[in-house]
Amino acid sequence: MRTREKWIDAVKAIAILFVLLGHAGVKIPILSDLSVLFYVPVFFVLAGYLHSYRPENHFREYIRKRAMRLLLPYFGCNLFLLLFAWVKEAAAGKVDWNGLLRSCAGFFYGTNTVMAPGMPDAVYEPLLNRWNSPMWFLPALFLAEMILEGMLRIFRGKREYVLWGCVWCAVLGGIVHYFVPVLLPWSLGTVLVLELLLALGLQLKSTQLLEKIAGRPWIIAVLVLAAFFLRSINGTVNISVDIWGKSLVCGVLAVCLASVAVMSVCYLADRRIPEGLLLIGGNTLPVLCLHMFVFMFVQAGIQIVLPGFPEEKGFFCEAAKIGMVFVTIDLLVIGKLWTDYARDKIKSRFQNRFL
Repeated sequence: MRTREKWIDAVKAIAILFVLLGHAGVKIPILSDLSVLFYVPVFFVLAGYLHSYRPENHFREYIRKRAMRLLLPYFGCNLFLLLFAWVKEAAAGKVDWNGLLRSCAGFFYGTNTVMAPGMPDAVYEPLLNRWNSPMWFLPALFLAEMILEGMLRIFRGKREYVLWGCVWCAVLGGIVHYFVPVLLPWSLGTVLVLELLLALGLQLKSTQLLEKIAGRPWIIAVLVLAAFFLRSINGTVNISVDIWGKSLVCGVLAVCLASVAVMSVCYLADRRIPEGLLLIGGNTLPVLCLHMFVFMFVQAGIQIVLPGFPEEKGFFCEAAKIGMVFVTIDLLVIGKLWTDYARDKIKSRFQNRFL
């Protein structure tokens, strides 16, 4: 069991690292082009891989547990960031009430924009604009897991029926993608397509296909080359705003191939994974939710030494961006570990005193 946990944490760590590198504006030849195919989608594949169907437990209990895991951080972090934005603007003497109201709307709507990119006269002014743009992922993953669990219960755990259900969800998502000019709340249209990724995770787990691929490195190489080829001919992928490149089918296939390749590499290298990578992989939630917020402070510190950061080009600016990423990860992971330690100490003292 521990072996499986190691490679899973490694996949999460690699994915979140590339998320931060992308948001920091770091461009790594080839790797940056490939990373956009897996650094968010692989979390959905892992969600399917790790999904545990327990019919003896009530559906309400499953919803409660996943809401505590995903929605509580979503609402808590968003409220904190909105409050910080208001205090910051009030201290500066210029509160942008329209901007705050728009941010509140985005907080409940759960997407970065309303109009889908590529639509005529689309307005791209962001909704999640208070250092919280990455958090669209949390309600989207919650919805995806609820749909999967619902299908498992409707079909009484029969995997072949569930897989067909995921295919029809993706068909419906494709119709929404091509014919609905707005992004639905909590990325519902995209979530329907992403059910295919959860289905892929289910298949990898039930058929032990991942172990077979990891045992044949040449297959991993083929997966990487195929994903890169599809990325080259199909264009970029950004599922946060329902962008799948020129073709939805090619886009989905590319992210599936890239995700399986990364998972296979980590599975193959399981015993050689550094402990630091595992530490990051076990604490990806605070890094995802708060890295843009921490970026703001780290960037201000770097600007003392490099006044033109981050717009300037050159080696020192690029190195500073990479440094900002690792400093942010360290701060958030250490903060999470310290918070867990303090919480456990307080809980222990309270229990001992009560007893």
